[in-house]
Amino acid sequence: MTEKNLKLINDFANSTSVAKGGNILITEHGTHFTPLDSKKGGMKYEDCNLLHDLIRGAEQFIYYLERNSYDIKKQKKVA
Repeated sequence: MTEKNLKLINDFANSTSVAKGGNILITEHGTHFTPLDSKKGGMKYEDCNLLHDLIRGAEQFIYYLERNSYDIKKQKKVA
């Protein structure tokens, strides 16, 4: 997976409401969940599972786009 697409998935994962209790780092080799404040307990187990499923779905979609030569572009908003 390209660096641009890894950044896109990281932005997606960290912007979800489920990630409110932690910081997520996704690389080509794995996914790392770090609680923002370990004193408060961090993320719940079921939230981690849901977030992992969301990330896996996003990764599979990105792989599909790369395999079929799609290019992901962010359009500028026109006011």
